[in-house]
Order: sequence, then structure tokens, then C-alpha cells
Amino acid sequence: MSIATQNQGSSGICLTRRGRFVLRTLPLIILMALIVAAALIGDLFGSSANASNSGLPSGAIEYTVGYGDTLWGIAGQVDLDAPRAEIVQRIGDLNQLAGSDINVGDTLFVPASPGN
Repeated sequence: MSIATQNQGSSGICLTRRGRFVLRTLPLIILMALIVAAALIGDLFGSSANASNSGLPSGAIEYTVGYGDTLWGIAGQVDLDAPRAEIVQRIGDLNQLAGSDINVGDTLFVPASPGN
């Protein structure tokens, strides 16, 4: 005959290896879910704020820079009665360009021609 005795301080709960794993990792899983949710909520609010500011400047069109394009060349394609140097300056102002460096794939705001 065996008498089971309970030690003082023992709660009587015996966890399996899986139970101990769940108790240790559950707080981490919850924390990660909260971080992901916060990031998604931040992206939603951030993208709506950016969308309202992403409109075209008045009197401008979007131009995607291609291979071999330069500001001078792009300005020559814009059909305005202004000198080409002034058009280059307007393109720089519309896009807050510090210099003349542009890269293939960049999207620039370009003054619209009077016919557009």
C-alpha cells in the first residue's frame, strides 16, 4: 500500500514538456502579435497621411526617368515657350532636387505643356 504525500509549497499541478513550452512561449507569441498589430495600424495611418500629400503639383505631370535621360533632355521634351534652363530649374523646384543627379526609374514632376 502506497501513501501519496504532497510536499508543502507544491500546487499539485504537474506539467508535461508541452505544457511548460506553452507557458514559456505564450507571452512571447502575444507580444509579437501586439507588435505586428501596432505596425499594421501605424502603416494604415501613415499611408493615409501620405496619400493626401502625394497629389501632383498644379500644372505638372509625372515623368518616369528612362535610360540616358538627363534634366536637360527632359526639359527639351516639355513643350513650353520658356528657355530650357528655366524648365530645368522648374523641374528641380518641383522635385526638391539639390543637383542634377537623377536615376533610371525615378518619378519626377515635370511642368505640363500648355497643350496638356
